[in-house]
Amino acid sequence: MRIRIRLPRNRGPAAASRAVCLSEIALMRHPKRIERRGTPPRSKALLAGIAACAVFGSSGAWSANGCTAAPTTHAFGAYDTINPTAGTSSITITCRHGGQAFTFNYTIALSSGSGSYAARQMTGAGDTLSFNHYTTLAHTTVWGDGTAGTATISGSLLVPQGGGNSGSQTQTVYGLIGAPQNVTATAYAMASPITVTLSATNAGDFPTTTSTFNTTSSVAAQCNVSAANLSFGAINPLSSQVDATTALTVNCTKNSAYTVGLDAGTTTGATIAQRKMANGADIMNYNLYTDAARTTIWGNSAVAPSWVSGIGAGLGIAQTLTVYGRVASGQANLAVGNYQENTITVTVTY
Repeated sequence: MRIRIRLPRNRGPAAASRAVCLSEIALMRHPKRIERRGTPPRSKALLAGIAACAVFGSSGAWSANGCTAAPTTHAFGAYDTINPTAGTSSITITCRHGGQAFTFNYTIALSSGSGSYAARQMTGAGDTLSFNHYTTLAHTTVWGDGTAGTATISGSLLVPQGGGNSGSQTQTVYGLIGAPQNVTATAYAMASPITVTLSATNAGDFPTTTSTFNTTSSVAAQCNVSAANLSFGAINPLSSQVDATTALTVNCTKNSAYTVGLDAGTTTGATIAQRKMANGADIMNYNLYTDAARTTIWGNSAVAPSWVSGIGAGLGIAQTLTVYGRVASGQANLAVGNYQENTITVTVTY
């Protein structure tokens, strides 16, 4: 017995199971031929008394129909707290089906993760670092779920016939950390990762899927220092000592420990214990101190005469350190003229 069944072709990616039932008449179309071939009467009666139903479901390849999203971690790298930092990551969309060439239309939404769509947040060492993800390099439209002024991303992916019946494409996630932000030097990450929701633009093309990714950054300890010259003015060191001050300005990342040291200078014979200014061959003694009473010499090490220590308030917040200078009295036989130390080196260690 030969039976031919012709079914209409379904070109969609998610063909439903189809059933075709053959009636008793169809099965009994050639009873004599069956009998001649020796079919026992009981078997013949059984064939005559039932209807056969052939169910055609989706093939193994079609059962894997759908699309998935594979995001990468959005790693900003180093952030210096005073300049904006941009970065990118990616979401790879992969679609599969077992039929002919088919175009999948999809939409990608991002949750806010930690924080809100107005300001997503990373945390570290008790501080919060604000940032956001955007749909374009211009960093003007926040990538979200379409609410609160955000937008989603849409795309189309053609899966060709053959070649494994799969295709993929990549969408770029644009990120920006604004500045300035006064935060502690440490590593930062989102406490709650961002959820990526991939859905079909045309309902029924494929099931909605979700995945997640995190966003990270780091702030390194950093310090900047500037100094003003120290001028004692016109003096008579023979009769009395002369005092003067100047200032150092230190900017260090929040909560970064630092030390500020002063060297002996470049005048021949100068030491930290006794700094010197020169006028040709003539030498005038002076020194630099950490206190107004001029009792503690400002040095360049952890032991006396030692450096000055501090804790950073933030790169955008200047901390002023006063340098107290004194030319000692009783210096006889000094020629008239200008005395100078060309360079005192300020070293900030953090």
